[in-house]
Amino acid sequence: MTMADAFRPHGALNPCQFVPRKASSPVRPWPRPLAPPLLQGVGRGLRACLRVEGVKVRKIRSSWTREHGFTLAELVLVIAVIGILALMAVPSYLSYLRAAGLKSGAQQVVTLVNQARELAIKENGNVCVTLPSATQMSYRLGTCAGSAWVGAGTDATGNINLPAGVTVTASANPIFSYVGSALPVATYTLTYTQTGATLTASVAASGRITIP
Repeated sequence: MTMADAFRPHGALNPCQFVPRKASSPVRPWPRPLAPPLLQGVGRGLRACLRVEGVKVRKIRSSWTREHGFTLAELVLVIAVIGILALMAVPSYLSYLRAAGLKSGAQQVVTLVNQARELAIKENGNVCVTLPSATQMSYRLGTCAGSAWVGAGTDATGNINLPAGVTVTASANPIFSYVGSALPVATYTLTYTQTGATLTASVAASGRITIP
């Protein structure tokens, strides 16, 4: 019995069985590599056996204990690639945002003009759509010189604020009849103030409003 056997609990793994003997001892082959948890459990006993058997102990760093990471060159390369992709994507993204803002503004203007048409049908009379300014719209009852309609979405004077960042001009003031038709036909030109891009919305004689 070796010294390590004297301190080994009954039934426990004998670490000395994994130690090669001296030339005078029967040669035993090295075992298959042990899993890390098993090595942790028999570490102290194994070192004791190595000292008893006369084997020189050397500190070996296991491959599973190595810390992995990125080098500075790899990090710089990744940052450079991200920067190049950002320079390529940002202009296109900004153009998309501007086009989307103008399109959204045009759709809101179409909704407001359609609201005037619905009001004419509901009131069984004529409703004129006017633009007091490039950023406001109002509905006039009867004629374009009639009283302003005041209701949901208007201020006390009957003005409706148009979408922010968009100015609107009209070729004419369309008047919707009680059947939903419009005369004269009109074209609204919307301008995005940040870029100067324009978009039009047309009012047909049938009363239909479209964005080309």
